[in-house]
Amino acid sequence: TLFVDATNHRVGIGTANPYGKLNIYNMVDGVSNALILDNRKTYGVGSGVNETNRMVFSLSEGGDPLTRVMGYIESGVENETSSVHGWMAFGTRLAGVETEKMRISSSGNVGIGTTGPTSKLHIVSSSASGIGGLNIVNTQTTPNVGDTLDGAMSLTHSLLANSTTNELVTRTFKLIGGIVTGK
Repeated sequence: TLFVDATNHRVGIGTANPYGKLNIYNMVDGVSNALILDNRKTYGVGSGVNETNRMVFSLSEGGDPLTRVMGYIESGVENETSSVHGWMAFGTRLAGVETEKMRISSSGNVGIGTTGPTSKLHIVSSSASGIGGLNIVNTQTTPNVGDTLDGAMSLTHSLLANSTTNELVTRTFKLIGGIVTGK
């Protein structure tokens, strides 16, 4: 059922008592409550130009809400020639400009600061202060002898050494596992 509450400017789908501007309700177990955004393209592989779908979060002051986009979720195809692999991205607004901040590729790789993640977590930071893009904090203040810190981590820092020749210096640090040996 579709219900329009004209007094409070709300729409209910599956409910006659919408709690927000749009309230979709279903009480059947095992059935999806899907909100579908479908950007139709001309039938056939390679017939479009990387179409996307976008859910926009705007805080407008009247007029065109697209002039004050504060964040968005967007999805699209990774390769227009086949249209079989898709990605999802999250963006926010900084200094009046909306930009992509994080992307999940079809292979499950997550990129922060990059639109082409090549590992399960790929972080790119261009901070001039030299501060890295990953901060892992362990709040255990007194580790016990024998506590294991499992996993492998590789940190790469690239620095433009000479802006005239575009010479790039890259340092890679690897941490593979570890055991706390003392307090």
